[in-house]
Amino acid sequence: MQEPQEFASNMQEVFAISQEIREKFLEFGAEAPHSANPDPLNTMPAFSELMTALWSAPQKLAESTRDYWEAQGHLWQHAMLKWMGGDEAAAAVTMPDLPPEGKRFTQSYLLASGRVQNTVNEADMDPKDRKKAAFYARNFVEAMHPANFAALNPEMLEVTVAEKGQNLVRGLKMMLEDMERGKGKLLIRQTDMDAFEVGCNMAMTKGKVIWQNNILQLIQYAPLTDEVYSKPLLMIPPWINKYYVLDLNEKKSMMKWLVSRGYTVFIISWVNPDEAQKDETWQSYLQGASAAIDRVLAETGQKQTHVASYCIGGTTAATLTAALNRDGDKRIATVTFFTGWWISRTLASCRFSLTTRPSQ
Repeated sequence: MQEPQEFASNMQEVFAISQEIREKFLEFGAEAPHSANPDPLNTMPAFSELMTALWSAPQKLAESTRDYWEAQGHLWQHAMLKWMGGDEAAAAVTMPDLPPEGKRFTQSYLLASGRVQNTVNEADMDPKDRKKAAFYARNFVEAMHPANFAALNPEMLEVTVAEKGQNLVRGLKMMLEDMERGKGKLLIRQTDMDAFEVGCNMAMTKGKVIWQNNILQLIQYAPLTDEVYSKPLLMIPPWINKYYVLDLNEKKSMMKWLVSRGYTVFIISWVNPDEAQKDETWQSYLQGASAAIDRVLAETGQKQTHVASYCIGGTTAATLTAALNRDGDKRIATVTFFTGWWISRTLASCRFSLTTRPSQ
């Protein structure tokens, strides 16, 4: 009798935490500012064109809708006959082209998701808008996969039985903590939030902030050699990572490696943007990096600096270098890219977030 009681106790705690999550969501939702733009991703133009394309070919739409419901009917007819023991009758049902393994509910989902995506991909519309609509449609149907719902995920149900519901308690507690940390938004943790401390077991290379503005701080690392190269080095890291992605610990630090070999190293630490940066643009980051170069040269008394860059910091460095060269500005001696993204003909999925949005 002990196990059912433990399961019931855990389910009672699950209910209590769920209520607390709901209350926190409503509390933060009431306090959060609401955007006046109902379509912040600017998806409506593409989906409006999609609907126009569908209704402009009513016969094709009717036929594909009929085919879809016939396939769903065959799928569930087969499932019902199998359940009733009519194996021969079930075998005679024309089944849709789906993977044979898996539950009927999952197969029904695959049929529906395929229908949605095929409808978008076959629509007679502008190719650019069709790709955008297909991108968001794919994200929607993937989010609706049965495995993303607790009651429909067999692996999750198996673990729940094995742990007597303790996994649900543990997960909901973490969800509540993530929501509180995100002030109402689900800011999902990707690591143990208490495992690392800046200056203690990460970002341990000695340095100090020597200058800052609205979007960045400029850090200079202390030298570790008696002599240093004349030209300094400025590192431009990604906007979306902390600068110490390049200074994790003593064994995983490019910054320490550089200063230990005689380089005078500076690095940009980008500000986490909030309302104070809402009006900043791409040009702001270019101007910020350019101003950082000025500070590096002022600190070292040099006329040129090397620049190294990482990820979208490389995109910034490439754009800035091109602009400076265009204007005859020779402050950058050399530029190095680490996994820099600066040549792309397709832009992959990122292109859908780079469209011009209507003014607000």
